Amino acid sequence: AGQFDIVVITENYNKKTLIEIDEFCRNNKPNPIGFIYGGSLGLCGFAFVDYGDSFTCFDKTGEENKSTIVVGIT
Repeated sequence: AGQFDIVVITENYNKKTLIEIDEFCRNNKPNPIGFIYGGSLGLCGFAFVDYGDSFTCFDKTGEENKSTIVVGIT
């Protein structure tokens, strides 16, 4: 496990397996492994990122997230 800095998963795994992998990465001592799980659901996508308790994400603009609904494609 010490040879990796990050694990990225884009395949559809069950929730229990994803939690087990994330906990393994988070509990890897002394250097936790970053964990990213992402995917797409047609026109939508998602990402879950876990770099442990010491990771801080700074939002430079402070803008609200934007979302929209596609009502038609021609």
